Amino acid sequence: MEIDEELFKNVVLKLTKQQETLELLYKGWQDFNINLLKQNIKGEDMPTKLQHGHLRFRNDLNLYEVILTLNKTRKSVYCKNKNECIKKANKIYNEETKKLAFKTEQKKYLHELLDLWLEKYKIPALSPNSIPTIKSALNKHIKKGLKNKPINSITILEIDYFMDSLKNSRAKETVSVILNDFFKWAFNKEILKRQIHDKFKKYKHARSEGQFLTKEQRTIFLSNVEKIKSKDLFKFIYFTGCRKHGAFNLCYEDFNLDENIIHIKETKTKESDRFIPLNNNIKYLANKNKTGKVFNISDRQLKSDTNTLEILCGFRVKLKDLRTTFATICREKGINEEVVAKWLGHSNSSTTKKYYIKVDPTFERKQFKYLNTKNMV
Repeated sequence: MEIDEELFKNVVLKLTKQQETLELLYKGWQDFNINLLKQNIKGEDMPTKLQHGHLRFRNDLNLYEVILTLNKTRKSVYCKNKNECIKKANKIYNEETKKLAFKTEQKKYLHELLDLWLEKYKIPALSPNSIPTIKSALNKHIKKGLKNKPINSITILEIDYFMDSLKNSRAKETVSVILNDFFKWAFNKEILKRQIHDKFKKYKHARSEGQFLTKEQRTIFLSNVEKIKSKDLFKFIYFTGCRKHGAFNLCYEDFNLDENIIHIKETKTKESDRFIPLNNNIKYLANKNKTGKVFNISDRQLKSDTNTLEILCGFRVKLKDLRTTFATICREKGINEEVVAKWLGHSNSSTTKKYYIKVDPTFERKQFKYLNTKNMV
């Protein structure tokens, strides 16, 4: 059978054109899908995965809703488009998560943790009289001296430098006790990653003993104290043994002339709030017709009067010395040490004996006579 060469060429040509057309169509279809994919990647219609919450369609509102639970609070997000609703919910979730993480991290900062430790753990174990001292040390010294930074970034060297910067030995002791308790608590609660409470310096306040006036000095003092403006304050402490701040807190209402006692309102110890005898030498201060504070003397006036009195007397005269002198006189008069301790506001008589009761040389010489007896049994 003979094949028509012309016909064969036409058929081959047609098939070739059809194949080219198909190839063009296939290529066009590929290009179309690629463009579509690029658009979806840009976020036009490509579905987004919900990070947190529950998605549903509200028929009553004809809207999509995502319900989020953030920090124990429920929040709903509404959109007409499902994908937009998911995106919006994810954005809100990420923002709130960052805020929560920041707040959680803030709780690990020194000052915030100190407040937490004080309110939740320390105050319930403290006596009411100790709370003002602890709060004062925190606000006046620790928060000013140590930066508010993450607790785990604080170094022992920083604490030692801070402790060395404190000049007052009593403040050093109070602050070192507070920091020791605080860092020990933080370590036990696994807030602090390393144990540092036993590595920084500890301080102990060296208590200074008060001086006292001898019998000769007492006579000189009582004759010269009348020449200064704040004479009533000096005489009150001399005849009562009251602390300085207890005297400044004294009100006219604290005098009880019927029972012959004075109510002393101090806060250093539990025994500091007490009643003491009203000495006849200061009864003139009790005035039933007056109210408010008895002593209104400025620090400047007190300092000036102290200097003047010391010049007049020719020896040191401090308010604390007058308190020590009162304790010494009481013992010389034969008053029981436990009673003297109660009048001074001490929790036990050992403090009174160690720091306040002194032996006057004149009184000591008078005791010699008890050795000059035949019966020493």
